[in-house]
Formats: sequence, structure tokens, C-alpha cells
Amino acid sequence: MKKLKLFSIVATLVVLVVFAACKKDDPEPSNSPEGSGLDVSPTFDWEMSDKVSFEISNAKNQVIEITSADGNLVYHKGYSSGDQYFCSVSMAKIIPQLKINNVLVEINSDNIQYTIPMLKSINADTYAICLDGQVDYVDVENGMVTDYPFTMSAWFKAEEDLVGSDDMVVLSVANTSSKSKYYGIFLEFGEEPNIPMGTIALRATRGAYRSLYSNVVYEPGEWYHVAAVFESSTSRKLYINGELAGTDNRTCIFNSDMDAFEFGRWADKTPKSYLHGSIDEVRFWNTVRTQPEILAQMNEPLTGNEPGLIGYWPCDEGSGATTADLTGNGNPGTLMENSNWCVPLPGDDADGDGIPDDQDDYPADPDRAFNNYWPASQSTWAFEDLWPDMGDYDMNDLVMGYQFQTVTNAENKVVESFGDFSLMAVGAGKTNGFAFCLPEAQYSKGEVIVSGYHVGGQGIVTIDADGFESGTDVFTVIVYDLIPYIDNTRPGNPYNQPLETQIYFELDESVRGISYEIDDMGFEGVNPFIYFDKDRTHEIHFANMPPTNKMNMSLFGTGDDASDPQNNIYYKTTGNLIWGFNVPADFEYP
Repeated sequence: MKKLKLFSIVATLVVLVVFAACKKDDPEPSNSPEGSGLDVSPTFDWEMSDKVSFEISNAKNQVIEITSADGNLVYHKGYSSGDQYFCSVSMAKIIPQLKINNVLVEINSDNIQYTIPMLKSINADTYAICLDGQVDYVDVENGMVTDYPFTMSAWFKAEEDLVGSDDMVVLSVANTSSKSKYYGIFLEFGEEPNIPMGTIALRATRGAYRSLYSNVVYEPGEWYHVAAVFESSTSRKLYINGELAGTDNRTCIFNSDMDAFEFGRWADKTPKSYLHGSIDEVRFWNTVRTQPEILAQMNEPLTGNEPGLIGYWPCDEGSGATTADLTGNGNPGTLMENSNWCVPLPGDDADGDGIPDDQDDYPADPDRAFNNYWPASQSTWAFEDLWPDMGDYDMNDLVMGYQFQTVTNAENKVVESFGDFSLMAVGAGKTNGFAFCLPEAQYSKGEVIVSGYHVGGQGIVTIDADGFESGTDVFTVIVYDLIPYIDNTRPGNPYNQPLETQIYFELDESVRGISYEIDDMGFEGVNPFIYFDKDRTHEIHFANMPPTNKMNMSLFGTGDDASDPQNNIYYKTTGNLIWGFNVPADFEYP
């Protein structure tokens, strides 16, 4: 639907441009597409982008980064000191996925709720057990079960295989007097030549191996959640990160004489296959865990009293020689050999602001931490200037690239902002002005100083000492009181490089880095407009974007305009045509 919607917009514009000339010099209203009978559905809103709100859980003490699916565009970046983190981004309607902290998330509504996997945070290793891949393991001196069914699960992070030709085991239950009675989860290394090295797998063994290989090869240094469900002698399932990764129905009778459950190696008579990495949140159930149950609880801590839970080792101690079983069944895990508690390596933080250098956009500046962009990449505004008449409807009277950048500190407070504008084309036959207002800005007069605008001595506009336009009912920035004529609309004429302008929003020291967050700057609600032929009262906005109080309201309802200000309908024809639009990308203007 999103692709269709954008296609509809583009297709409509293409149809409209058929009626357009390549250059206009004050054409008569009789050339109007409105008069040609071209209509657009009244329910069509002309919006090509959406504001998507995010509620992110399990976010405490983490940098939250929302990027494009390929990771090349950063939509949002901030630090969460609490478990819940809220933010919003503007994105093209056709985008089906984004990444939150490098995990793909489907964008299927305007309100996304997402829980960060428990052990994905930068502090994950604080509460985990580290194993050296040579002799380390954790021993629970209890076989846990005497028959099917049962489920074992854990979070693990494996490093490179130190041995190179031996498996790495995550969890196993076994008979320590036998070398062929064990069940568990492991990473395949070398024993099966046709299986990729590092494949996450499940095994049930009573004499003969019954190995179930997934199609997931682990990445060193990445956390994975694994759950092995041993339902019966002819039913075993492996889940990885909550997704079913394989089913095995070959027969394997269970041995009732299991006497050990271990983390990090096969627990049988000839123990081997030591895990090089970290393990956390180990759970053992005497029930079949379903996929919905696994998904519901894999990112949540347990109480220890859940039905069917017979062993629960959160590995939260951080010190000592044992990790407690919170079920009350008295089965602590003993850290054997050199097993130890993971101590996170402190990330370099040169400026001491609490944000690791590799996540800090300003690693040498304690007052700045993150760049946030709206939109995530340069987008385009395009205007037709003959409102309230339609004229030639070429939508190239002003073509302006734009992007706002807001710099925040480690507390997500705004330090400064920039508006970058690229004047790409001017096809107008009149001398117009370009401005934008910020009706959603939350700061007070005098708290933000604007500079970088182009206003001469024409007397068309008046600017206050803070850089905003005088006498308006909303914060208004005049970028150009007279737009420079650079053409780039006439075929055969030389191409002129776009003119670049940067508007700087300087926060007063009384509020800088203290008072305001990104949304308070009001950029997501920006209302751009042009004013016609040096007449500041003749504003032309996008559909349903209200004018400022400088507007000559008597122009509404004249010519081809069908605005109804009392019902907040602005800058539309009776056929739902418009005089300007936003494209969340570069625009191939006519």
C-alpha cells in the first residue's frame, strides 16, 4: 500500500506536468489544469512521508539509534537512562523497515512498540558468565529431568573458536558415566564437512547422534537466544531468537539416569567442546515451550515461580563462585576452572560525557554527543507560484532541497540546530520570497537566535534582533526575502549549481543543553511557504498548512482556490489540486 501510494502521487504529478509548459511568463488562468477537468480524489492527502512514533522498551543505559535498513541513514540517535525510550521520526511512506540498534523492525503502523533484546545493550556483559573456550564451564550437579518433555534455553555470545576443529557447546544435560548419553545445544565445528562452521544446532544422543542443524551461522560477538524443545523421543525443535530454526523427528529414547546439567561443554564422561564466549539467562523447564511462550519471555526476567520452570540461573551475581537457581529447587551452578564474571571493557570516552567514543558523534566535546537529522536525508520542497490561479502548474517555480540537523548532548538536550537549504531551481517569472514557520516550536522568544538568512534592504520584511521575522504569530524564518534567480528549468540553458544556505539556531546559554529536546525545536511540523512577487501578504503554502497572520485572507476563495479557512482547508482547488508539495527524496523537477 505504501508503494502504491507514492506511485499514485508521482503518477498524478506526471499527469499534471503534461499540462505544464517548460517556462512560464505569467500565463493566463485559462491554461489551468483545473479547467481541464482533472480531479484528484478528495481523500487523497498528498503526503509522501509519515511521522512514526517509537516506544522502545528494555532501553536502560543504552544509546538508541534508528537507521535505514541498510544502515546508511540515521533517523534518530539518543541515550536512554530509563527502561522506556520515546521518539519519533519522519520517513517516506514507502519504507517498510528500519533498524533499531542494528535489528530490522517492520514499520506497519505509525506507532511502533519495540523491545530491545535483553542482552543487546552495551552493558550486557555486566551480568553474564565468561568462558575461555579451553577448560571453563558451569556445573549444575543435577540431571534436572528423567524423561521427556523438557526445554532448555539461554542467551549466549560466542567468540572465535579457539580449537578450530571442535564444537562449542552452549548447554547440555548428560550422564557423566557415559560418553554417549547427552542432549543439548551447540555450535558445529568440523565434525560434519557439509555443515557450515559455526552453525547453531541441537543434538540428542543415545549411542547414535541425532543432530538438528539450523541455517543460522553465528557471528562472533553477537548475542543469540536459543531454546531447545525436547518434546518426545520423536520430536525435537530448535528456536533461535524466537524463530523456529528446525524440527527433528528421528527416534532418540531418553535416558533416565542423567546426573549433570552444564553450561559451556558436553557434560558426559569425556567432556569437550568448550564454549569461548558468554552465557546468560539460563532456563530449564519440564514442559514443552511453545513459540509464543518463548517469544513472550525471552526478553523478560522471570520470577522463578513460573509453572514448569525447574531451573533458572539469571547469572546476575557479578562475583563469587556460584550462580543461584532462583526456582528454589536448590541447584546452583558452580563456576569451574577459570570461569568468571564478564567485566565489560570500558569503552573509550575521551570527553567523559558517558557516551563511548565509537557511539559519540563528538567524542572530543563533552557538550555534544549526537547528530539528529530531519528528514534523514535531503528532501525537496516544490512550489507553483500563481496561486490562487493554477497557471501552467509546472511545480518548478521554486525547487528547494532541505534538511534540519539538531545536535544534542548525552542527556538528549538540544545544544544547537541547523537548517540546510539547497536552492536547486527557480522557474518563476516573478520575484518571490521563501520562508518557513515553526508552529510546533516550544521555546520562548529570545531563547533561540537565528542567523544565516538572506534579507536585504528591500523593506519587504522586518527582522527582530533574534533573527525571526517581526510581527508574526508563529516563529518565522525568512530564508530569502528575494529568491535569487538561478533558472535550471529551461531546456538548453546552462546548468547553475544549487545555492547553499545554512540557517543556524543558536540557543541562549540559559537553555542550551538544559531545557529542550529534539521535538521542541518544531522541525517536524515545519510549514514552508513562498510569498508572491514581493508581496509579503500573498503567501503560498502546502495543502492544509495555515498561513501566518501576515496573510491577506481575502485572497482565499478567489481564482481556482477552494480554501475554507473556517474548516482548516487551505490551498486546494475543488478538484483537490495543490500549489506545493514535499518529496522525501531528491525531486526530478520539470
